[in-house]
Amino acid sequence: MVEGNTKKLLRSIMAKAASYVEILISALLLIGILIGAINLGTELIAMGKVALIAPDITMPVEEYLATGLQLIIGVEFIKMISKHTVGSTIDVLLFAIARKLVLSHGGTIDLLLGIIAIAILFIIKRYFGNKCERCPIDPAKAKPKES
Repeated sequence: MVEGNTKKLLRSIMAKAASYVEILISALLLIGILIGAINLGTELIAMGKVALIAPDITMPVEEYLATGLQLIIGVEFIKMISKHTVGSTIDVLLFAIARKLVLSHGGTIDLLLGIIAIAILFIIKRYFGNKCERCPIDPAKAKPKES
């Protein structure tokens, strides 16, 4: 009996410790994303100066877009870690697939599969995600219904 209580206590302590580590990692990721956003802003200013001085030079817009989309995916990832909901997980997947579609130079089949994947995710979010937006991914964390 005592051994069972000790295991339960240790599991509780480990879960709380993991939660704090998760928060710490999320904060570090957010700081990195903020630094990346500042770099993105300075890149935009530099691209604008070059465009004004030498309009015939081709700008690295694709790299700029890739960086911006990567930062957005990072923000959505932090939201997913914080919320632990089905909807936030679907959002991360949507942005990741959209980034791949926009930036890849794959074939028609790759493009079609990406569009189908996004459509499926939108259907899942529409019919399942919105109903369970506040539902945690872990059913054990779900609040009991009031009678």
